Amino acid sequence: HDALPIFHSILVPIIVCAGASKQELKADKLLTSLLASCQDQYVTCLLAMDGSTSSLLLGARLLATKGLSVDNTELVKAAMTDTLVKTVLTSKTKVAAESLRQAGPFLRLLSHQQFKEELLPVITKALLRSPETALSAVGAVLAGLSLDLSVYVAELGKTFATSLRSKDDTVRDDALAATLALGKQCSDPSSLQLLLEAVFSVLNGSEGKIGLATTKASLLAACGGLSSSAVTGGGLAELADSATQHFVKFLETETHEGTLVLALEQLSVWAARYSNSLPPALVAWFPKGMALKTTSSSVRAAYLLLLSAALHTNTLASALPLVPSLTRVVDSAVKQSAQVAMLSEGAHAAACLVRIAEVDLATETSLQDFFSLVTDMDKQLFYSDKFLASAGAAALQSVASLATALLVSHVDKVGPAPAPLLRVLATCLLAGCGGVRRHALREVGRVGSSLGGAATVCSLLGEVSCLLHSRDRKSTRLNSSHLCN
Repeated sequence: HDALPIFHSILVPIIVCAGASKQELKADKLLTSLLASCQDQYVTCLLAMDGSTSSLLLGARLLATKGLSVDNTELVKAAMTDTLVKTVLTSKTKVAAESLRQAGPFLRLLSHQQFKEELLPVITKALLRSPETALSAVGAVLAGLSLDLSVYVAELGKTFATSLRSKDDTVRDDALAATLALGKQCSDPSSLQLLLEAVFSVLNGSEGKIGLATTKASLLAACGGLSSSAVTGGGLAELADSATQHFVKFLETETHEGTLVLALEQLSVWAARYSNSLPPALVAWFPKGMALKTTSSSVRAAYLLLLSAALHTNTLASALPLVPSLTRVVDSAVKQSAQVAMLSEGAHAAACLVRIAEVDLATETSLQDFFSLVTDMDKQLFYSDKFLASAGAAALQSVASLATALLVSHVDKVGPAPAPLLRVLATCLLAGCGGVRRHALREVGRVGSSLGGAATVCSLLGEVSCLLHSRDRKSTRLNSSHLCN
């Protein structure tokens, strides 16, 4: 029995880090049965071993089995805490975050007092001494805790934000993981606001101008990722407004196309958290950003997708000032209908307009020309097979949303021949991109739950069948042609 913990400290980390659930379950059963027969001796041998990441993971698995007595649980917790403090966090070589994530059963048992008095001083020193080495372990430890870390943002946030501008890609990745782990464990809006401001401060050049797009990308990913936190209710909505102001300030000065698109994508994550209205800063900047001569098609598409993410029942009325800007995009798509990029922008704008039309009857009436365009089943501006075959995933999702809105809320305008709209949904249901298929499936659910939706879904199944047969015939012809050649 004395040698078993040594062997297990080698085998258990391999099993739990491999992600093999069956083997992990079997190992837990074996450990449980072992603890039932010789628990005290096994624990004594474990505590006598030299502290290492391997012994830490073995101790964590013992705690996860819940087969330890109360006394032995406290002994193992104390020993694992000592190992974490004296060996793992102070290691002169980088500890793999993947390994430390498996220590979750132990980390979740730590209290605020233990973290503050035993772990935090060591973490602070390690980050000051060698952040490139410590960040990986620190991020994994924070992610594994079951504590509200709001009170520790002031001590840890600035170091994480500074490391996000490192020239080393690995250090930036570790700093990003640590920043997001800290943010997810915060429930206090003011603490998360402090962390958000620290990251944006570095992004805006508080520690020197940032020229590399990859560095900006790491900082922007942190700014967007902080939307996933423990803050809820009105506090989250206020944070979303504050984040929007920071993002708009960045968008006003940034010129690099890829960075602009990424910034808008990250802002879109926050946009889903708007509660009652769109932030004034976004409403004021949106038309300006869309109209800049330096704004490319991909950036305009990102602006439109951002607006689409922000629109829901409570925010529709506040989007009314943006209708002229959206209408101009649709008009440009009509004039340049041969260009897929312009049609894609038009599809995004149309998906937004059809939702804004739900504000009231006056708004819907003012958009009469728009509805005449999108319900013209002869011109089929956004529904042609050529466009659907060339459009990207985002454009297909927008067209699917547009078709669904017309079938559900404006079926009177569509008329008796909705086949092109059904073909859009069928195309999206059979698209190569999984995201498009899942989005189309949700839209079909909306259609099915609407008045008369069952008959519409039956017609849709017919379109899906026809599309599948058409593809089979094309595939057969291609195979025959290949054999003849």
